[in-house]
Amino acid sequence: MARVIQPAIIVRSFRCLLLAPMARDADLRVRATYGKDNIVPEPLLRKATERDRAAVMRYLRAEPEASLFIVGDILARGISSDIHELFIQGAARKIEGVLLRWRTSLIPYAQELSADFAPLAEQASRFLAGEGHWTLSGKQALIGAVEKRLRRKPDEAKDHFLCRCLRLKPEISLEALPRVRNATVADAAEIAALLERIEEFTGPQLSAAEMRSEIEGATRRVTLIREPAGGRVVAAASVVAETPEAAMIVGVATDPAFRGRGYASACTARLVQELNGRGKSACLFYNNPVAGRIYRRLGFSEIGRWRILIFGRV
Repeated sequence: MARVIQPAIIVRSFRCLLLAPMARDADLRVRATYGKDNIVPEPLLRKATERDRAAVMRYLRAEPEASLFIVGDILARGISSDIHELFIQGAARKIEGVLLRWRTSLIPYAQELSADFAPLAEQASRFLAGEGHWTLSGKQALIGAVEKRLRRKPDEAKDHFLCRCLRLKPEISLEALPRVRNATVADAAEIAALLERIEEFTGPQLSAAEMRSEIEGATRRVTLIREPAGGRVVAAASVVAETPEAAMIVGVATDPAFRGRGYASACTARLVQELNGRGKSACLFYNNPVAGRIYRRLGFSEIGRWRILIFGRV
């Protein structure tokens, strides 16, 4: 039996108040609810601090692709910043799951689905009670478990394939590849404008200022193609959430008037070349057969399913 150090009162607005002992491990706090004949302890969900970094990183790196967004944010910005924060369900020595808030995007992660994710779902519900456009995304099975406990129903749900490329197929031929160049902060406004023109992209896109900030801060790298003779940006692809093992390719886009020329494939291929050359896997999502054929031709293969719940209309 653990030696009791001192009593502590654990308070949750949506639960009863209970006087409970605090165990030897200060992080091993419990919330409890009254049953008819007994008391059932439940794990808390608490906000992570820098003291949790090592334990969290060990937990997340069991699945480097599935936890890519969370690990990438921690490496780039720390455990918390003005635009993101991290929550832990379970004790420091036995993490059951985590929840990342990045702006108005929520990403839960758990290695196993055997836990009761009520605390995690409760925290997500508190964020989702706010106004505006929110998303909740993650491994399909985990999102299914969390969704059952949300107080708010999503307005839309989308399922995607999570894909990985360890090496470009040597037989591919991309005529547009020589036209690809790396973006600078001077290109930020045009890249943001391109993404706004893509009807397939649901939800708010980065503003020109936000795009500039991410390129300048090296949390986003972008490849692009311009019209002949140095015209406007007509295709682009970005790398975000880069870790020592992998990185996510997002924002793959071509202006509708310039599609069918291999521009987006060339921008994507250049990023894959750069990542693979440094020993990293390139990851991305797709949710339509046409995109799937293009990415498989480049060398991507499916490694999982990803579900996105959308709350609020843009």
